[in-house]
Amino acid sequence: MSKQEFLQSQTCVLKVNIHCDGCKQKVKKLLQKIDGVYTTIIDADQGKVTVSGCVDPATLIKKLVKSGKHAELWGSEGSKPSQYAVQEHAN
Repeated sequence: MSKQEFLQSQTCVLKVNIHCDGCKQKVKKLLQKIDGVYTTIIDADQGKVTVSGCVDPATLIKKLVKSGKHAELWGSEGSKPSQYAVQEHAN
């Protein structure tokens, strides 16, 4: 990772339904395959996934939803759901 990439990296926290070790491994494997993701930290008890890297949070959510995992930004409860989430529920 170059110095410029490191400075552009960001950390986002997602709320993901994680019920078992299998779910945890599936989420970790999926996120690690995404270009720009450097680290993933999963707290299965809280359903909290912390991702660091040069990647858009919407991309992370889109990939997780596509794989069958409900995901949203941590702390976004009570706010409007993302446009992608609305489209998924409409189908």
